[in-house]
Amino acid sequence: MIPANAESVELAAELIEHGELVVIPTETVYGIACDAFNSAAIERICEIKGRGSAKRISWLVADSDVVRRYADIPHDAERWLDDHNTVVLSLRSGTGTQGFRIPAHEFSVQMLRKLGNPVACTSANLSGEAPATNAVDALEVLGADAAAVIDGGECEVGIASRVVDFSSGECKILR
Repeated sequence: MIPANAESVELAAELIEHGELVVIPTETVYGIACDAFNSAAIERICEIKGRGSAKRISWLVADSDVVRRYADIPHDAERWLDDHNTVVLSLRSGTGTQGFRIPAHEFSVQMLRKLGNPVACTSANLSGEAPATNAVDALEVLGADAAAVIDGGECEVGIASRVVDFSSGECKILR
């Protein structure tokens, strides 16, 4: 377990760039993260969690400019990108939909800015179990499978993000 600070931002970004899995804090729950474009790393997350790989993993992004690289943001969806929400949008590539979330935890924001690209991130738990809201619990469940567990303290919100789907052009709350 490594404390969240400037050095661990660098370390987490470097590990993710090299295809590793890293447990990170967000304001909602702890997540297990990897390069959003590394299919082998994403598959490892699914295996570790006991989760089907057909279910997409949301992307954490530093800001809405990163979202706009991959999807158009409907006017009504703009306000949902903050406030602990995951917003599902249709990808410009025509390859389906993707959930995007802008975290409000300083460590995660700094790491995402350092990377400059999205990370695939899902809650740090086994599928169907309660997500970790602190680094100790995340370490206990997923620590052996992650290259690092970053300790950013207790999560401020403590519950998983709301998921709001705008891919059909209308707002549908999925969770």
